[in-house]
Amino acid sequence: MIRLTDETFDPGAALNRFCADRTVTGAVASFLGVARGEAGQVVALELEPYPGFTEARIAAIVETAVDRFGLQDAEVIHRVGPIPPGEPIVLVLTAAPHRREAFDACDYLMDYLKSRAPFWKKEHGRDGPRWVEPTARDLSDVERWRVGPSLPTAAAKAQGIDVDLEISMNALTPGGRYDEAAAITPVRVAVLTISDTRDEEHDTSGRLLAERVEKAGHCLAGKAIVADEVAAIRAQVKTWTTSGQVDAIVTTGGTGLTGRDVTPEAIDPLFDKRIDGFSVVFHLVSYQSVGLSTLQSRALAGIIDGVFVFCLPGSNGAVKDGWDKVIAAQLDSRHRPCNMVELMPRLLEI
Repeated sequence: MIRLTDETFDPGAALNRFCADRTVTGAVASFLGVARGEAGQVVALELEPYPGFTEARIAAIVETAVDRFGLQDAEVIHRVGPIPPGEPIVLVLTAAPHRREAFDACDYLMDYLKSRAPFWKKEHGRDGPRWVEPTARDLSDVERWRVGPSLPTAAAKAQGIDVDLEISMNALTPGGRYDEAAAITPVRVAVLTISDTRDEEHDTSGRLLAERVEKAGHCLAGKAIVADEVAAIRAQVKTWTTSGQVDAIVTTGGTGLTGRDVTPEAIDPLFDKRIDGFSVVFHLVSYQSVGLSTLQSRALAGIIDGVFVFCLPGSNGAVKDGWDKVIAAQLDSRHRPCNMVELMPRLLEI
């Protein structure tokens, strides 16, 4: 059973219910994750799911664990929304004929839930909110379970492992590395929201982008909202690309398929060079979150007047996917073996 809840729950009652009437079960293992207060520095942890898709991804992870470890049953209860310190975040329960399988499955499920379940995590502290990403330890923990040379595909399938799911959940782990000893080169980034209905108060996706730009150590060079009008979009973009004060622009909104979605029609003719790979990678990332719904997006990117321009859909989830999993690394000068920052001085060379 998979349950997402915005209310606190009783782990003991859930465990008792899970254990009831298990006359052929030899072992039940459990893990309870609790929100930390970080010595009073954190007042709440906030988890935001993709409605429907988060549940589906967790269900796929659980199904794989059941097959891989020969479980008789498994249950995950996961909180969403704001969670005060001391309250439970996640409860994982596994039932198996023997203890080793129950323990290992519980460990496996938590490793994948920590770094592969599609939640966006924010800590609210005394100094304001900050977004929380999987740590290097989280990513290395999940690597232990990967299907690799030590477990060939045929052997994995023979053991009942869903190899396709294992590969799909790991294939988009970003490659490369960060030079932690180097200082980041701040990039001047402008954020443009394209919408007929949003204003500053309701511009959630624009605010998310602006927060992420500054959190990454960059300079927010501008922020604006324009209507879904080709002329208005082009005018604002050209104002920034010809100003000499902007290195990159990220737009949100207007990339869909309806009649008023005109961002690609406005931006594409302005490109001096298209970055075709951006759309490919964005759709790969988006597919992991929203499945085939990604087909309804026409995300694109290119270079205008020596300025990188990335056009994302208007949903908060798409903005998070686009920035967190694609754009952020390429606008980070510490990313190796290559990044777009090192190309900026050469974009207008003849």
